[in-house]
Formats: sequence, structure tokens, C-alpha cells
Amino acid sequence: MTCAKIVATLGPATNTLENIKSLLLNGVNIIRINMSHASHDAAKATIETVRAAADELHLHIPIFMDLQGPKIRVGTIKNGETPLIQGEMTTIASATLEGDSSSFSVDYPQMIQSCAAGTTILLDDGKIELTVVEQKRDTLRCKIVKGGIIKSHKGVALPGVAVDLPALTDQDIKDVQAGISFNVDGFFLSFVQSPDDIIELHGVMRSDGKKVPVIAKIEAATALENLEQITAISDGILVARGDLGVEIPLWKIPRIQLHIIEIAKKYRKPVIVATEMLESMIENSRPTRAEVSDVTFAVYSGCDAVMLSAETAVGKYPTEAVSFMRKIIDESEQNTPVVQKEQETNGKMSESVAIATVKMASDIKANAIIVQTDSGYTAQILSHFSKGIPIHSFTHDRHTARVINLHRGVIPHYIVKTDTFDIFIEEATKQLVSNAILQKSASVVAVNITGSKSSMQNANAIRVFHI
Repeated sequence: MTCAKIVATLGPATNTLENIKSLLLNGVNIIRINMSHASHDAAKATIETVRAAADELHLHIPIFMDLQGPKIRVGTIKNGETPLIQGEMTTIASATLEGDSSSFSVDYPQMIQSCAAGTTILLDDGKIELTVVEQKRDTLRCKIVKGGIIKSHKGVALPGVAVDLPALTDQDIKDVQAGISFNVDGFFLSFVQSPDDIIELHGVMRSDGKKVPVIAKIEAATALENLEQITAISDGILVARGDLGVEIPLWKIPRIQLHIIEIAKKYRKPVIVATEMLESMIENSRPTRAEVSDVTFAVYSGCDAVMLSAETAVGKYPTEAVSFMRKIIDESEQNTPVVQKEQETNGKMSESVAIATVKMASDIKANAIIVQTDSGYTAQILSHFSKGIPIHSFTHDRHTARVINLHRGVIPHYIVKTDTFDIFIEEATKQLVSNAILQKSASVVAVNITGSKSSMQNANAIRVFHI
């Protein structure tokens, strides 16, 4: 079993029931819906299709809605895309218009007054570069320094230019409200700069009567300055290398990626590495050698998940991209030990029990660790200290079963709530054997982690046995 998980972004290439089932069967564990390219009706339909596919395959698949965030974006382009030719001129307008190679609009009109002559403007994660030649009241006349294909709603970056954008846009708030009503499992929050951004999203969710996990996307340079505070308050971290690579020199990204992963591990939070992991597979049936090495590096670094974006949303080979990524993860984990986390427990009894469980399972070469969890916290800390032994985490809550799929090495299962630890062990092992997950005579370590709640029956108990 591979430990690291795969996040797949859905889009026109994969929105059907059969395509989604194919992705799940090939190893996708988490679904992302990018609200930069999805209407509420489309998102609702996609969520319903994912739920149907997961139910049919008896899988617990979390769905995360990725909020657009306060990013400046290109407006609508005629026919969806148009070329910008190096050396030619183009105009950026504050007024909404259907764009082409000669002119296009952006969704942040104030940008026009922020960009004096000589300002560099980057489009689509820096793939296209413009230089402002002339600034007028409502337009910017720009020279195309580095050309490419500009597409509707792609991102705009202004290195070194101060912009005043809210943490949550009006559209983000509408998307959160829609996501809550659609029963999504969590949100990816874009362009997080401080813990206050997470707190603001929590407030919006509370006003709708429900709070689900928030994964903070680290893609702004200011986020790195507040990384520990952001990590402490979020439910997970996403290394968004696309926009981060626009704001920070590219040669620094690998070091920063490692740093973000280490901080996430320090706070016991799941961490996802994203952007251009198998980018060439948007057009090609095989990844490049460099992409294979990139995914391997992320796995070696101890990330919980790696993410596919355009590869599965609009690519020509979405299933093949997932299959290749799963093979890369499998090969990486079979031939290199899983990165060991620090064994510091911060004085928490629950973490001490988790360490003891993992060590015991490792010493006896157990086939599995089994645990029951209500909130998912037990699965989270076992994953943190795990040495690669499968953690079969059982819960009576469907949402929790889906969300714990974020954690490296954790396999979620649904179980009817049991009254005692003994009954749980009996029911859990029966389920694993009947589903051919474990065989008779398999060695198992079962744990009931309750932390300081020591008055509970069988509190912090560890059982070692053969099925």
C-alpha cells in the first residue's frame, strides 16, 4: 500500500461518472473543485457525481472546494484563448470586454492606476510577461516581452506592486455558502497571508451553521513570514508553487517547499504539494523524467499528498496521469524509507500513546494498525508518527471518514459506533477480513487513544494480537 495520497482536480476532461470512477480506481484519494472555473450549478453536479462514484466503489472520498481568493484574473477571452505574440503590443482595460490579442480586461480595475510605465505584469504563473509602456486613466498599453497563449480567467501577478485585496472576495463568500449547502468536506483558501484570513473564513462558515476543514494555500511571499501562525490555525497546508514561483525566485522554491513541509509536520498538519507535478501530461501520454523526480522528491520529503491540476481537469490523459503518479509514489515508498517525523510529544499523553503504538507495530512487523476515531484526530497523530504501516481508521461519521483520507498512510472505514474497545476490535477485524483487506493470522496492533480522558474504559489501551 502506498502512503502518500493523490489530489485530482476535476474539469471538462473528467466530470462524467465513468471518468471519475476511473480516476478513483487508479488511485485518486481526494477531489478538488476549482471555483475559478466552475459555476455553482456545475459544482453541485460534480459533487453529486463524485458522491455517486465513491458510493458505487465503496470509497470515502473527500471533496474540497478551492476558493478563487483575492487574485487578479484575466477577464473573458473570445473563444477561451488567444495568442499574445512576443514583441507586439496589447492593451489591458479596466472596463469589462471580450478579450483578444489586441486587448483584454482584468477583474481588478484598480490595477490600472497601480501600474506605472515600466511595471512588469506576469500572466498565467509567469508564462507570459508584459511591460507597461503607457499608463492612461482606464487602460495600460503593454509590450509583450514573453509571448504565449492567454486564456480566460488566468492569474495576473504584479511583482513588487502593492495591491489592496480582501482575504475573501464577495464571490468567495457566495462560494463558501454554496459549498456548505452542497455538503463539501472542506475548502482550500487561496492567497492566505495571515491567520486572520483563516479566522475570517471560519466566521463565514459559522454564520451558515457549519465548520469544515480549511487548507491554507501558501502562494504569497507574505504567507512565509506568518507560516507558523497560519499552520497552527489551519487544518492543513498546500504548497502552491505556481503563484509562489512568481513572487519568489524559482531556484528558491525547492528549499521553501521543504521548509513548508517541515513546519506542517511540526504542527501535525497534513501538507499537499501542488502545481506542474506532471504538467507535460496535459498534452503527452508520459511524464518527463524531471517530473518523475519532482514527485519523488515531494514523497521523500514526507508530504501527505501530491496534487494534479490541469493534468486531470483539462488534460488529454487524465487517467494515465493518475496512474503514473500512483506508480511513482509506490516506487518511491518501496525503495526509500518513509521520512521519519520528530518524536517530540510536547507533553501530550495522546501523542505518547501514538508513538508507543507505532514503535510496537514496527518492532513486531505488524500488518496493520487499527483505531477508532470520532473527529479524526487520532488518525492524524498516528499518521504523523507512522513508519509506513497501514493505519486502518474506523469512524461512525461519514464526513470524518472522508476527511481522514487526507492523512498519509491512513485508510478510512465506516463502522457503527461501538460501546467498548473489545467490541470495536471484534467488529473492525471482522470487516477487514470479510473485505479481504487482511488475512487470517495477520498481526495487528489496535489502539484506543483518549489522551488525558483516562476515566474512559480502556483509555489509552494498546492490544497486540493475530487475527
